[in-house]
Amino acid sequence: MNTQAEMDSTIRHTVNEVYHLCVKLMDRSAADITDAAIVEVINSYIKDRAPNVRINALLEERIVAGVRDELSGYGPLSKLMRDSSVSDILINGPTSIWVDCGGTLRQSGCRFRDENHLQTILERMLVQDDKALDVNAPYVDAVLKDGSRIHAVRPPISKTGLIVSIRKFRKHSISLDDLVQGDFATEECLELLSNAVADRKNIIISGGSGAGKTSFMNWLGSRIPAEERVVTIEDAAELNLDHRHTVALCSKGQEYGNSSAIDSETLLKQALRMRADRVIVGEIRGEEVMTLLQCLNIGHEGSMATIHANSDVDVISRLQLLVQLRNHNLDSDTVRSYIASSVDYIVHIEKHRSGYRCIKSVSRVGIQSDQIVIKPVYNGPVDTPDMTKGAPTSYVSMMSAR
Repeated sequence: MNTQAEMDSTIRHTVNEVYHLCVKLMDRSAADITDAAIVEVINSYIKDRAPNVRINALLEERIVAGVRDELSGYGPLSKLMRDSSVSDILINGPTSIWVDCGGTLRQSGCRFRDENHLQTILERMLVQDDKALDVNAPYVDAVLKDGSRIHAVRPPISKTGLIVSIRKFRKHSISLDDLVQGDFATEECLELLSNAVADRKNIIISGGSGAGKTSFMNWLGSRIPAEERVVTIEDAAELNLDHRHTVALCSKGQEYGNSSAIDSETLLKQALRMRADRVIVGEIRGEEVMTLLQCLNIGHEGSMATIHANSDVDVISRLQLLVQLRNHNLDSDTVRSYIASSVDYIVHIEKHRSGYRCIKSVSRVGIQSDQIVIKPVYNGPVDTPDMTKGAPTSYVSMMSAR
């Protein structure tokens, strides 16, 4: 084996052959197959079928790990799932696997043998959440045991076979030093927001997809006093608050062919009966917005939510639109007044093309002469034509992982 590509090809082929031999020759569960037994099969395979292949201890170790991943892990995805720099894994069929590293997409060298191989590993993942993907249910959302999220589609929705998106669970909490040293925000800005949490101010965190809204809300949530009871409401379990008294609720979408569903608005109403000191909504989408604003006005001060928006001004416009779409009888002045009395701070986060993320602005919300007033109290870095300044890779990965 003269090149790395040749070595990788040999490893993949050997792993595939040894895996099938293990399955064929050993009448026991995958968990009961020891590494020593796998080595025996490797030696037998080399002797009988590939006498020209020479393997050293390191190569043997890689083959054993690969077979183990095939028997009881995630196959070729196992390496990517273990890589802390990877936040998203995007599978466009068996031979096209892309990863997000530090906010930048690149194609991975990992691949499946074929569509059946991909389907086998996907089924192994979905069974952890008691989910399945078939012709009667051609799309699915699921959560792995470690908290990572999976979305998968298949024909007839997909015209090119199985398409899978995995958002990995971030295992490590973000510290104030991570945020400051990564130029996400100044220490003064973070102190301002920490004090806002302590003073029970209602905070909306806005930004685009992948900006780090949920990750930052996790950090803000860790600033909530330990004696308070927090209820979180999400469509998919993403929040990981470092808070000892947290109750997590997840909505249940309308599965394909199934009419039953539990939306965020229903969960908010349940939260009001659960003696919550604060309510945290993973993302404002629409149907729950009026109930949320009412919640913020009747004793649940210090609550938080995220929303997709392009600026702090856009947050107000979106909230007003969402309210009036569901409540046609409310005039604009009433809605604006309600929003202004419910929201204290808007924190807007931006993600740049380089993967660099930062708090763009923090604004106070008020009302004057029936008009909402947005007063900036912190401004982040000024844009440049090419925002190449980036935070350390480890920090960027932490923010993008959730």
